[in-house]
Amino acid sequence: MNRNLAAALVALAVGSAVGSRVLSEATPAPLRLGFIDIRKAFETYRKRTEVMQQLKKKSEDFDAALKQRYAQIEQETDKLATMNSGTDEYIDLARRIKGEKAMFDVDKEFKGRMLDAEQRKKNALVYKEISQEAAAYGQEHGLAAVLMYVPAETDFEQDLDMVVPTRAVLCRDDQLDVTAAVVERLNAQLPPAVDPKPADPDPKKPK
Repeated sequence: MNRNLAAALVALAVGSAVGSRVLSEATPAPLRLGFIDIRKAFETYRKRTEVMQQLKKKSEDFDAALKQRYAQIEQETDKLATMNSGTDEYIDLARRIKGEKAMFDVDKEFKGRMLDAEQRKKNALVYKEISQEAAAYGQEHGLAAVLMYVPAETDFEQDLDMVVPTRAVLCRDDQLDVTAAVVERLNAQLPPAVDPKPADPDPKKPK
């Protein structure tokens, strides 16, 4: 055998052995997956519940203000019906009522849009926090990936056209569900929940 060829074969064998040893010593990629039930995560993450309560309060306050303004407009409209239509006072009041109605409609429309936009923004921030915590949990527990999962019992009828193209995971093993663990970590980072009705320190004490 040619001496140069023999040397080349020996070098190739040694290189293959070294390469095989390096590959065998390399840390294998994790194969275990985790799944987040995104609906359950939104329902049980306390921050999202608090956000929705705040938005509900804003919406209720806004509706109450609108009702008060509308009642005032109705009062002025009733007053207008009792006035002589040929007077300057009648014309001034009619003009004011028309302007108040126009402003009422504009405020109702745009304030409603603002509340909707605020809700979308806050929900997006909550989703981002869930995603970031899922990534941290997955890294700490050696998960290859944490995937979003929408349960089959969810009502898809209203948003079927959007759900079908985006619901990539159709099923998963319940043992791989990490929703509760991730949400527990998120809730632990929040200030303690305040009980709106503190318990009576002495329940036997007569009231």
